Amino acid sequence: MSAIQKLVWLLVVGLVQALREKADSVIQSGSGVINSLASTHAKEVHTDEWGFKARALKKEAEKGDAQAAYDLGEMYEDGEGAKKDNREANHWYLMALRNGKKDAEVAYYRTLKIISKERASKGDWTAMYDLGDIYEHGKGGLTDLKEAAKYYQMAAEHGHERANYALGRFYEEGKGGLEKSFDKAEKYYKVAADKGMADAMNALSLLYGEGRNGVPNAYQAIEYAKKAANKGHPEAKERFYE
Repeated sequence: MSAIQKLVWLLVVGLVQALREKADSVIQSGSGVINSLASTHAKEVHTDEWGFKARALKKEAEKGDAQAAYDLGEMYEDGEGAKKDNREANHWYLMALRNGKKDAEVAYYRTLKIISKERASKGDWTAMYDLGDIYEHGKGGLTDLKEAAKYYQMAAEHGHERANYALGRFYEEGKGGLEKSFDKAEKYYKVAADKGMADAMNALSLLYGEGRNGVPNAYQAIEYAKKAANKGHPEAKERFYE
């Protein structure tokens, strides 16, 4: 074979190899497009299935089906088949609870805790009180008295009636890492009592009945028992009118 023939042969071989590589690239590209389209279609089908399920559950939940309401709450909490939304989840968990599904209580308080923290971070003192109550009584999780005391304190600083009463209890009993204090218990009970809270009036009556350093203040005990009784407090009525 002459030098010219060899050169032509090499050029032909190179051209054939280049064409093969180009063909492979086109095939792979086409395969990728097909796979991408298939994946997109599968996602659309999956989304449609979840959407249908969510609509069906909502329809049944609105008729009073507790399990349907609970399942819908899970969908919103987990973000499966619906946009993740703790407020919506909380709404449906509450509906499930009201319709008799007792095990929805944990989920209800779990989502309420998340919502309340978001609101509390924006200065909502009712949410602060709610968090204190959740942590004190272990609703939706473990009891944490220190966290309860922290949130009651935050809400009490904004003048929240029940938070002041709760903080008074914590100081009277020395709970949540707070040092037992007659004076502070008296202070917070009075804030709540001055706002018309019968429980706080009754608590003051009992506090004065025991007295500072064990010395009762009978006059104040009777006065606050009377105030609480006039507000309809059953325990105060029993003590005052006996």
